[in-house]
Amino acid sequence: MLKTKFKKREENRERRIKGNDGYSPYADLTLSPQKLLSSVIYNSFCVAISVCCPDTVLSIFKHQVLTHRQSTTPPTNPLREPMPTTTHPNSTAATASISGIATASVIGSIVIAITVRVSPPLRYMGDSNPNKRRVREDAWKEFLKIRDTPEFKEKSQKGKDNVAKNVYPHVLSRGGYRLLEEKIMKEKSSSRDNSTLDDNDSPSPPSRHELWKRARQKKGGEYTSKSTQEVAEKIDSLVKEAEKGAIVPDGRNDILSLAIGTSEHGGHWLDVSILQIWCTYIHRVCLENSISELYGFMDPARCIYNDNVAKSQDVKNYVLEKLRDENRACHLLPLIHGRHWQLIVMCPRDNLVVVFCSLHREIDQNTKKIITNSFGIHQMANRNRKKATWLHPNTRQQHNSNDCEYYVMKNMLDIVSANITENWMQVFDDPTELTPDDLYDLRLRWAKCFFDLHGT
Repeated sequence: MLKTKFKKREENRERRIKGNDGYSPYADLTLSPQKLLSSVIYNSFCVAISVCCPDTVLSIFKHQVLTHRQSTTPPTNPLREPMPTTTHPNSTAATASISGIATASVIGSIVIAITVRVSPPLRYMGDSNPNKRRVREDAWKEFLKIRDTPEFKEKSQKGKDNVAKNVYPHVLSRGGYRLLEEKIMKEKSSSRDNSTLDDNDSPSPPSRHELWKRARQKKGGEYTSKSTQEVAEKIDSLVKEAEKGAIVPDGRNDILSLAIGTSEHGGHWLDVSILQIWCTYIHRVCLENSISELYGFMDPARCIYNDNVAKSQDVKNYVLEKLRDENRACHLLPLIHGRHWQLIVMCPRDNLVVVFCSLHREIDQNTKKIITNSFGIHQMANRNRKKATWLHPNTRQQHNSNDCEYYVMKNMLDIVSANITENWMQVFDDPTELTPDDLYDLRLRWAKCFFDLHGT
């Protein structure tokens, strides 16, 4: 009698799974994420209970066996149905059924996962292509209606026109040039191809033309357009000429601007020659205030080395010569590296080097090495073997990418105007941005000095 009941139960279960009575326990798995999630949670729970609490599962199993003996109604979930057993629930067969429950739970979870992975994607309503996702017909019509308006067409055409004007398209992501620069720095650190670096130094940042080329190279190495390819070839040729000394890239006339044929420094009003004039103006201010014995000024054009070994040695010799020949309390050096201007103030008497950066960045490691060597040699010659202290005041901070030169000019003017030779961290503790009036005043002072020097 008992075998007959279990036989009918197996037949009913097979019929339900095959769908003979219109029902399948997996029929709605691809349509109801809620049911999928609940099934996975339930089966995982069964596995956990079977492993962690075997005594509890055994008791539940005994109860289910007794219940199924009294009822002929098969369970609604075939995965929850207990395995057929003997009339002795306390026998070894009952204990073995625990692993059957766990196995069924695991199999159920795997079946559900496979069903989710292989379920066909949703389709457009009325579309027979199974690879397209489903969109409600009313939502699709509303989408087409919006894109058919004159306002949208005008906006779309404007975007197409702007894209057509870009003859040098790039392949940068949202991170832009900053993320690309970090990537190149990591590559340089791993390869250590730069011969000017020691093991303890970090590589120099990439130049503008190097960033420009990398931003327009695809994964295969080819460039985004024919025009970009031509400019890249010009850049390579100019780099070779610069290494031979045939050309000297400087300020606005850097390698990238020479290769493109137009200046890309439209927002940069200042270059090296203009800062040279500003140093002359600051020296005049010192003479007028009778403080010329306190401050010395180094030529920014003599301190551009572009990570060249020979030029970096020339910079070391020049800095050492100025420190030796001019016995000043402070030596001011406007220095450009890469695309950014900083002001370095060397104070031999206090054994200090103060760095003014409008972006609040650390000084380049190669530049720091040059200054440290030159300053250290000068200090040792004056019987001072202590290492110099480097300070980075909380100076005025720029909020754009093209005004760093103005902040160098402003810091130089503030230093000589207030006769500052000490307490740098206390005096320069104002990170506010320069105002338009400050910028106008700096340009006005420079223009007056320029006309005094060259006349009209």
